[in-house]
Amino acid sequence: MDLTYRTQLRELNELNFARFDAKVGERMAKLRASIEGVLNQVRDAKTSMIKWMFGFWIGTALVILGSRFAQ
Repeated sequence: MDLTYRTQLRELNELNFARFDAKVGERMAKLRASIEGVLNQVRDAKTSMIKWMFGFWIGTALVILGSRFAQ
């Protein structure tokens, strides 16, 4: 291999790696955004579920206490 061919090959490899690195960075950013969106949905669902559970157990406790003291 002569020096010119090696230099051209090295430059081509560096260019291809730069393209690959940019694509990986872009895909990682998209993945990160997607994961953050899913985590936000889970957090919202968890908050809503805790509110409903609290309401259910308070209502149940009131019914049980009311039936105990009504006798």
